[in-house]
Order: sequence, then structure tokens, then C-alpha cells
Amino acid sequence: MKKFLIITAIAACCIACKNNEEIKFTETAADGIEGEYSGTWMRILETDTVRGEGMISFIAGEDPHVANIIAFCPDPAINRAGIANVAHSDYEYVFYNNSADESAGFGTRFSGRVYKDKSIDMQYSVDERVGRFVNTYKFVFIGHKN
Repeated sequence: MKKFLIITAIAACCIACKNNEEIKFTETAADGIEGEYSGTWMRILETDTVRGEGMISFIAGEDPHVANIIAFCPDPAINRAGIANVAHSDYEYVFYNNSADESAGFGTRFSGRVYKDKSIDMQYSVDERVGRFVNTYKFVFIGHKN
């Protein structure tokens, strides 16, 4: 029995340690995510949620891992543009920017995913001072590539 367990453990280790095939992509992440996505934006503040139809647009640049992003919705008022880091993933693509600095354009950190069925989700938060209080608005987008 002990010999069987040792052989089973060695076989499991060999299977787990086997090299995975190299995944080859037909296009860069920036080219793959490029396009316009329509859907619903939500602005959430505790129990108050405002919803509106809007869009996200990606424009590929020269860097294969960077795209320009534009987020727009008339109500709730969203009109942001900036730079997104883009990468291939198990989903299809992930995008993000960890800079809250205006030099990145968007003015806040954001992240999202594009899935294999071309659906998309994105989220970011914005703090707004109202008197001596600070409200943290969470913005969420759920949509699909046009």
C-alpha cells in the first residue's frame, strides 16, 4: 500500500508539473479590446442607485498593452477619458489603471474585464466632499461590444 501511495504521488506531481502549451494570440491586447461597448452605467451611493444607458470606447495605440478609454453616460453624468493598461487573460481581456493622478486622464483608479462572449464590466469609485462629509460614489458599467 505504501509503494502504491508513493507511485501515485510521483505520478500526480509529474502531471501537475507538466509544461503547459504556449498560448498564441492572433492580435495584441490593445487591438483585441478596441471598439465600442454599449450598456448600463450605475452610480451607487449606499442605497441610492442611479442608472443610465451609456458606453465605453477603446482606441488602440502604438503600445500593444495600452489603449485609450472613453467612458460616457448623460445621466448619471459620466464623461471621462484616459489610458488603460490592457492584457490578455482567461476571461479574454483585463484592463485597468492604478493611477488616481490626472496625468493618466481618467482621474481615478479603475478596472474591468471583457469576456469571451464580448460582454464587459468595469468599476471605479469617486470621493466627493459635501460639507464636512465625504461621499464615495461607486460607478459600475455592464454592457456588450457593438
